[in-house]
Amino acid sequence: MSRRASPAGSRRPGALRLPRSLRVLRHRDFALVQIGNGVSQLGTWGQYVALGWGIRQLSSWPFAVALSLVAQFLPSLVLAPFGGTIADRFDRRTIVVAGSLFAAVPAVGLGLLVASGAQTIPLMLALAAIGGISTAFTQPAMSAVVAQIVPTGELAEAVAGTSVVQNLTRIAGPSLGAIVISAWGLQWAFYLNAVSFLAVVAAWALVRPIARKFSAHEPLLEQTRLGLQFARRDAQVRLLLVTTFVTTFVVYHAALLPVIATDVLHGHSSDYALLQSATGVGAILGAVVAGEFVTDHRRRFAIVVALAGIAGTYAVVAESTSIVSTAIALAGWGFSYFTLSAVIQGLLIAVPPDEFRGRVMGLYAMVTAGGVPIAALIGGTLGSVVGPGEAVGVAAVVVLVFLAWFVTTHQERVIRFDAASRSV
Repeated sequence: MSRRASPAGSRRPGALRLPRSLRVLRHRDFALVQIGNGVSQLGTWGQYVALGWGIRQLSSWPFAVALSLVAQFLPSLVLAPFGGTIADRFDRRTIVVAGSLFAAVPAVGLGLLVASGAQTIPLMLALAAIGGISTAFTQPAMSAVVAQIVPTGELAEAVAGTSVVQNLTRIAGPSLGAIVISAWGLQWAFYLNAVSFLAVVAAWALVRPIARKFSAHEPLLEQTRLGLQFARRDAQVRLLLVTTFVTTFVVYHAALLPVIATDVLHGHSSDYALLQSATGVGAILGAVVAGEFVTDHRRRFAIVVALAGIAGTYAVVAESTSIVSTAIALAGWGFSYFTLSAVIQGLLIAVPPDEFRGRVMGLYAMVTAGGVPIAALIGGTLGSVVGPGEAVGVAAVVVLVFLAWFVTTHQERVIRFDAASRSV
């Protein structure tokens, strides 16, 4: 399906110019979906806090708490490519609605376990993994369907707007979860997460019907293989996925930040909160700015500069002994990382033909969501062996080497969406 680009840049002389990532919300269906997703993500982030806290109450073993992260994200590493195939095989709207309803079930189960006092670490991790499976099958369709509810010419802005919502909820969600746990009890964070999925269902119930042609399909495994083949053969898609892979699998500081805040910077819980908040603020600003990169020249510039920013901020964090300088560096990292993420995701949604879009987004989800627990495990291991600062320094070197290869081999020339005049 193809939608014509609308004159997003036109405005009355003297009128206040909103960022493109916010102006795209004037599209009714996209705005409804973002409201639903935002409510759901608030609940999801609240559950992340509740799950970690609930497991911590059962065990003082740090690795047990880390397993809560692994249980929620690891399914995407294995199943997201198949989720992408399903997104290309069936109606994406139906997949999102059904996946959201299914995801509410393990959240309710977690709440009932806690309320009855029957919770155990294996049971809580199993239910968290079931929720992760739902995400693995739903996320590719949720990403791919964006191209069907906004004009083609505003996909970059739409993805940037989505990233703004995600990062706002990333900041507000954990705080809201902590308030709910303190006021009503741990089980209510799980119950409210279950209810929050209904916001997605309600939003899609109000979205206008989406027409999409379906053709005969190969068997599931064969269709998945063809998706992998397409991603490997398309130079632009391949480069964007490789770039995402490199930058995702070196996010070592996320797992090491509590140790960096206390052992390296000699700070307290308030300092740790400051570092987390700095990352979130930078991420929101980066997502807003990403909506302005709407030409090939700007996208190439954004990717190169963002990679340099990621490497540079890692280097500062690795050497810093000051809370303030580390907070500033993490804000810079959030800005660079999420600018890069929004630009790449926008291209990955726009570039492939519609029949491959779900599978491409499945691979993207496999790398981004699936990379979270792996990066945490690698970062934790490196931090234990060479030290937390040194581990972040390793990440800086990896990104810097990748950037050198990217620039010296002129990989930026592969970014040619506008020049190719592709239709989606």
